[in-house]
Amino acid sequence: MNRAAAILAGGESSRLRNKAMTLFAGEPMILHVIDKCKDVVDELLVIVNTREQENNISRATREVERLRIVLDRSEQFLSPLLGARTAFENSKSKLTLLLPCDAPLIKTSVLDLLFRMIGEWDVVIPRHPNGYVEPLHAVFKTDISRKLARDVISSGKRSMKDLITRLNALYLSTNIIQQLDPQLESFANVNTVNELRDLQKRVE
Repeated sequence: MNRAAAILAGGESSRLRNKAMTLFAGEPMILHVIDKCKDVVDELLVIVNTREQENNISRATREVERLRIVLDRSEQFLSPLLGARTAFENSKSKLTLLLPCDAPLIKTSVLDLLFRMIGEWDVVIPRHPNGYVEPLHAVFKTDISRKLARDVISSGKRSMKDLITRLNALYLSTNIIQQLDPQLESFANVNTVNELRDLQKRVE
């Protein structure tokens, strides 16, 4: 297999609990993310860090084909880096796309662009004009990312930045992505009830 999508659903916000299962336009947010990426990948993974998350998402996604739910290995800290490591360890594909579970307006065309841009690079990461990067909307070469994620965690590092700085990265300007997604809705995520309401208004 060539392309995998790994949706990180283990994180919890103190302001919005159980984000993956929070309803957006009548469906759990994670189903929106799955729907947007399933047609551009060969393999679907959902990464969780509790049995409760695993059970809830399993029920919500029981009709989704080609999907596996994977439980993070226990560590002494929580970080998206752990979810990324689990994704790389369980991906059977050459390339692995990382996505958050709380970005229901992701554009399929943007995801396909990220895959097509990787070439000889280790990772393709969207970058905004202010320098902010989107490591959880990025495509990684699975083998090297798996090795380096393990090395980074073993060395005591905790953030996605610690992984990315060790990879040969292509930073793709969001100015280019805006040709496919003018409002950059792909990067709109939900951390509060107010953000959820605002995003709902966009689709209404």
